[in-house]
Amino acid sequence: MGKVLICDDSAFTLQRHKKMFEALGHEVETVSSGKTAYDKLKAGEKFDLLVMDLLMPDQDGITALKNIKSLDPDQKVIIVSADIQQSRRDEVMANGGIDLVNKPLDEEKLKAVMAKVSI
Repeated sequence: MGKVLICDDSAFTLQRHKKMFEALGHEVETVSSGKTAYDKLKAGEKFDLLVMDLLMPDQDGITALKNIKSLDPDQKVIIVSADIQQSRRDEVMANGGIDLVNKPLDEEKLKAVMAKVSI
């Protein structure tokens, strides 16, 4: 299985999503900010998938996505949000994200996400 980095400013969401990915056999790390996720990648850490919240206080998911893609254009990134608008989905996709998924993830949404990434 793959190595997944989950980035969300909600401790509850981090733990919930971590348990879901671990149940599928993935190795999971968590961080609470887009900047921290970016810093990990800049330091050379590798992840098969990043799952990132859209709205975070220090750096929103779109900005983090752009920064991460500038470091590694091949990095797989899924953005999650409780408030999905088509314009936001378009922005995620235009900046190299795999998808914008409605939060919270549940088993059905997680399976759909994982079908889009091969890890």
